[in-house]
Amino acid sequence: MHTATARNRSAGWLGSVVGLGSVRRVCVALVLALATGVQAQTIEVSPAIDTVFVFSGSEGGPFAAETTTTWTVANTDLVGLELSVVSSQVWLVPVPDGGTLPGRLLRDSTLDVLATLDADEAARLAPGVYTATISFLNLDNGAGNTDRTVTLRVAAAHFVTSPSFVNAFAAQNAASPASVSVTVTSVGTSDLSYAISWIARSWFTVDKTGGTVPGGGSDSFQVSFNPFGLGPGNYTAQLTVENLTNGAGTTHLPVSLTISASAAGAVLLLPDADMQVRGVAGFLPEIREASRLVNASDRYVLWQATVSEDWLSVSPSGGELAPEDQTAGGLDEQALEVRTNLATNDLPAGPHVGMITFENLTTGVPIATRVIRVVADPVLTLPGGAVGGVINVSPAGTGIAGGSPEQSTFDHGAVLTLTAIPNEGHQFEEWVTNIELDSLTDNPIVITMDESRIVGARFAPIVRTLALSISGSGTGTVKPTPAGVSLENALVFRYTDGEVVALNVEVDAGSVFSGWAGNVPAGLENDNPLELLMDRDRTITARFEPIVTLSVQVTGDGEVIVDPDLDAYPAGSEVTLTAEAADAFEFSRWDGDASGVSAVLTVTLDASKTIEAIFVPEGTGTGTDVEEFSLFIDVTGDGVVSPGGGRFEAGTNVTLVATPGIGSAFSGWEGDASGTELATTVLMDQVRSVRAVFSAEPPAEQPGDSGNDQAGRLCGVLGWANLSLFGLSWAAFCQVSRRRGFAVDRERGNVVVNRERRPR
Repeated sequence: MHTATARNRSAGWLGSVVGLGSVRRVCVALVLALATGVQAQTIEVSPAIDTVFVFSGSEGGPFAAETTTTWTVANTDLVGLELSVVSSQVWLVPVPDGGTLPGRLLRDSTLDVLATLDADEAARLAPGVYTATISFLNLDNGAGNTDRTVTLRVAAAHFVTSPSFVNAFAAQNAASPASVSVTVTSVGTSDLSYAISWIARSWFTVDKTGGTVPGGGSDSFQVSFNPFGLGPGNYTAQLTVENLTNGAGTTHLPVSLTISASAAGAVLLLPDADMQVRGVAGFLPEIREASRLVNASDRYVLWQATVSEDWLSVSPSGGELAPEDQTAGGLDEQALEVRTNLATNDLPAGPHVGMITFENLTTGVPIATRVIRVVADPVLTLPGGAVGGVINVSPAGTGIAGGSPEQSTFDHGAVLTLTAIPNEGHQFEEWVTNIELDSLTDNPIVITMDESRIVGARFAPIVRTLALSISGSGTGTVKPTPAGVSLENALVFRYTDGEVVALNVEVDAGSVFSGWAGNVPAGLENDNPLELLMDRDRTITARFEPIVTLSVQVTGDGEVIVDPDLDAYPAGSEVTLTAEAADAFEFSRWDGDASGVSAVLTVTLDASKTIEAIFVPEGTGTGTDVEEFSLFIDVTGDGVVSPGGGRFEAGTNVTLVATPGIGSAFSGWEGDASGTELATTVLMDQVRSVRAVFSAEPPAEQPGDSGNDQAGRLCGVLGWANLSLFGLSWAAFCQVSRRRGFAVDRERGNVVVNRERRPR
């Protein structure tokens, strides 16, 4: 007979939290929360996916956020909780770093957390890419704990020069053109030393050979020109501005001086100016410009135009000009068209310079040189069709009009950071690119746009592993649904991230399923089937144990509460028995496969057991105030022990007597008794267990022991007679007689002393 226990519930906390006037509203909210399945005291962080927030800047700062840096943390439960926001790096500071999130429906239960930089700490970092983790921690129960990632890119301090070309123009034997000022500007807070070098030319000078650019500031130098003594033409050279501190930003500056012929008696090219075109590498536009040659001399002039590059054209490329006095209405002139052609699309990314030289074949004096400059911006191509994620490019480039949306142009030499951002349920695997990288799995990567680049990213679904095993002494099987992709053996499976798997247990006869162990969600340890969300690798063990039973019997008037109360149990289960006496009765003790006088008994079911609860009338003196212990007797071989066990009052000395069977001999006591004497005494101060061991072969006969032999035969015949001699059974006495030298007179049945003692 069993009864179930009752549990008390209290709602006093509700009134203390929200007040009596809000109880009804909170109760309704609680019902709604339970109905919608909201997990108690859980935080939710949005955005829901780990979008990488990025800060960037140069060594020493300043730094700026490239993407949004705010998260919203929400409390999904009615009960408030304590939140802590922790950064893994000192340069990243969450604001605020925690607080109390009240329960929803009562007041605002969200908190906006901003990722900010510690400017001093960030300024101490060397160039490189740094990653930090912001951890949102539920201090009440850990439910919903979430990590988010923030990246900091620190570029090396460098400088830039302006302008990118140093050009000057002068007429032959005319005044010198104005000097050109070149500015060197520092990007970053570090001071940078620079040096200027060039191959010496007579037609230009530089006012210094180097200097220092202060962090965040600039420095400048002057390039001056001296055209005297030079004939018409184009003169070129190059300045190298070298970063002596770290090499970043070292620049090669083209320098040119164009000298035109004097106006008196000369052939002139009008206009006499440089041409420049800029566009996307591979897609440069053609440019055309009208010019003219004017003969201001007094003779016929044969002229010719030559180009330095195959992407330049001039039409016509030669001819004859009449002298001034033979031209009606003024000077003779030739209309020209200077243009670039489709060959510019074969130019690599970067700056290019071409020249058209016009020569006076009659006098041998150069007429003019037209300089054409082309800047081909490199293209970054992100191949389309990528599945599972996107590539973020920082800083962003300029889209190509009418081109693929995955293509952008950048300034030649621009430094870009590319970050592969996987979609939810996917992970980044490697880059697919025409760039040689130290590692294809680094993320993010930094590239230099000194030529056009193609960069793709390979993403793959996140794969989770489920490893199943079986433990315990019982038997059974576990079947996952869906079956997943089996690996090396039948108990290891693969699933995509976020997939739900059900584990079904099939128990063999004679066994029972006793629960799950391993990566099991709390509270689901005994579910069958067990549903698992494969958001991580999991190792799950199913335990099977042999079935054992518990039979509870009651003597007297009372009942026993069994917890847990099952028809069958896994071997090794612990069960609590509580004895409750009826009116006018009291609990006495436990009997059967258990002992004790406490009304609450915990039993380990290592085998099937039968336990009896004994209740007695009140005041009989045999209640729980009398302590008793059980004595268990075990016999090995042919023989008996008297008494045969039972329950005895605590402190009692119990005398045990071993009686061998016919043809057997007593060998000794084991367990809570020892020795080889037939009689032994056991003190009942606790539960005792004693074993009596009997030998299957009688002791060997000794010479001269005819009396003993007679006694032995007589004792063998009468060994089971329940005669009393000195408090022993007859069989026991017979064994004593053999050991101590007694003999039995067959005819008279008397016991006599054997005068010839057996040697020991």
